[in-house]
Parts: sequence; structure tokens; C-alpha cells
Amino acid sequence: MKLKILGGLAITLVFISSFLLVGGWYWFRGWAFIGLLIVGQTISMLYMSRNNPNLLMRRGRIGKGTKTWDIE
Repeated sequence: MKLKILGGLAITLVFISSFLLVGGWYWFRGWAFIGLLIVGQTISMLYMSRNNPNLLMRRGRIGKGTKTWDIE
């Protein structure tokens, strides 16, 4: 759960910083970039959930011996 929240925050940070750097919300290429990220991630998750759900489950767990700096 914590990793999902951190992942969501990272995507939000990329989203907001992209528009802050150019000085406004009226940047078509920025919206296209964010749209492509969302579409690509959605397609990837749907494909993996249908073809290899065990891999998604393994990748979603923290492995034994994982350092705390690698998690947070």
C-alpha cells in the first residue's frame, strides 16, 4: 500500500513539475506526455494481469533482504 502511494506521488510530482517549469497549464506536449504515460502504464498492467498475474504479485511484494533505502 505504501509503495502504491509513493508511486502515485511520484507521478503527480512529474505531472505538476512539468507544467510548473513551462509556466502554465496550456502546454499541449505536456498533456500528451502525461496521457502517454497513463495509457502506457494501463496497457502494461492489463496485459500483465491477463498473461502473467503471478509476476505482478511477485513484483508487488518486498523481497527478503531488501534494504530500507531501496523501499522508501
